[in-house]
Amino acid sequence: MIWSTSGGIGFVPEDRRVFAELTVWENLDVAARAAGRSGYWTLDAVYGLFPKLRELRNRPGGYLSGGEQQMLTVARTLMGNPELLLLDEPSEGLAPLVVESLLDNVRALKAEGVTILLAEQGVDFSLALADRVYILEKGSIRHTGPAAELRDDTALRDPPDSKTRMFRRCWYSAATRPRLSHMPVTTRAISVSESFEAA
Repeated sequence: MIWSTSGGIGFVPEDRRVFAELTVWENLDVAARAAGRSGYWTLDAVYGLFPKLRELRNRPGGYLSGGEQQMLTVARTLMGNPELLLLDEPSEGLAPLVVESLLDNVRALKAEGVTILLAEQGVDFSLALADRVYILEKGSIRHTGPAAELRDDTALRDPPDSKTRMFRRCWYSAATRPRLSHMPVTTRAISVSESFEAA
């Protein structure tokens, strides 16, 4: 399935779902044809963001490492030139060095003006990108404010009750100026965390 729509929304699923029998180039080409949207993200543009994919362009998707598959999944979604990119836990199951590389890639996407909504269990990963955060607990907003406040406030990040294990799902959104728009829009990032008690 190609996770991009004619409405301009691209989705990068947690389980990647690359076409294992198709080469890297074929995965990208199929995505571009299915989306039918022209724009900045061409084959050369995604190879510029992910140079490793150019080297692996003739390798079947099923023979890529987890990190390489994640790169391919993001690149494949970008080939649809989405106006909004949804990333579902992109760092899940990746080695720390690969996560750092992925973080650099997402930063580069933000710099390119791509609007991103990120669901990520790694709070540090999200806070490295977000400018503003919302934390929801049991359906209520527990905290809202600049991401720097959450980074610096250990009471918010680590509840004092040691008996309560907290799991957080962080959402990051960068509302940026559309590439073809002539109307200025202030660049900002929003992170929303959901926290709940473990059973």
